[in-house]
Amino acid sequence: MAEWFKDNLEPSLEQEFRMAENQCIGSDNMYQGKDLGKYFKRGLSSLLDPIPQKIVQDTAIMGIRGVPKEPWYLYQVSTRSYVNHYD
Repeated sequence: MAEWFKDNLEPSLEQEFRMAENQCIGSDNMYQGKDLGKYFKRGLSSLLDPIPQKIVQDTAIMGIRGVPKEPWYLYQVSTRSYVNHYD
């Protein structure tokens, strides 16, 4: 994938694109409202190449490799009930 990025990223925007490699997951707003296609020489259609598609198939689609073995602890926070508590 590293070689694919080297071949497909716009050279003038590569450093800006790679800033995400050093950001926390909560810093995802750095690309909010931006045209992500501008970072690639062929625009977003670059992501349809075999290498990125293989990465998505192998790592980004939940349920392909079965049910997770670790329990998931999900919760919902209601801001309204929290605020009402202090009224």
